[in-house]
Amino acid sequence: MTLCHRILQKEIALVKIVDMRRNVALLYVFAISSFLLFGHGIVFGMDDGPEEIVLKYCQADLTGARLTGSTYRKLIRPLIGWKNEPGWDITVITHSAHVINREIMPDRAIIEVSYDNLGEVAGDDIKVSRSSENIRFVLHKKGHNWQVTAPIFPPHVLPNHIKTHFESLLNDEGDKERRKALNNVITSLENLQQ
Repeated sequence: MTLCHRILQKEIALVKIVDMRRNVALLYVFAISSFLLFGHGIVFGMDDGPEEIVLKYCQADLTGARLTGSTYRKLIRPLIGWKNEPGWDITVITHSAHVINREIMPDRAIIEVSYDNLGEVAGDDIKVSRSSENIRFVLHKKGHNWQVTAPIFPPHVLPNHIKTHFESLLNDEGDKERRKALNNVITSLENLQQ
């Protein structure tokens, strides 16, 4: 056997080892993905209890998921039992939200959440008024999944996320007067964060 044949055989053997390692790595990634998607329910929120669903809803709402169609469809829609909600003219500026009461039955649950509100934004106007608000989320179990079925209420968003939303509106705005109004709202929101 010539030297060229021996080198060629060694290269072929190395390629087979590399292919085998790549296949093992791919198999490992596939196994972990399958476990996360189907075996454990983490990715799609399967088997989440009613309180976890409400916490996911509140977290998404607090970060502004109900302010745009794309984040609404991705983060809110899987958690709710209604198809559409109004295009809200009011957004509540919220400092925090936490669960204060829970009533869980086999196919129905009520999770009460307390919001510490700082005010509201209506169009280009901001009204600062601190208040506490309790909302009772009603959930129903459909198959293995819980969904929020009531109430439908205006978005409750943290000040920094409303500010980011208004900054994106400002970037797309060409009208001078509207830009001025948006800047005023952004400044007021910055003051609320201090």
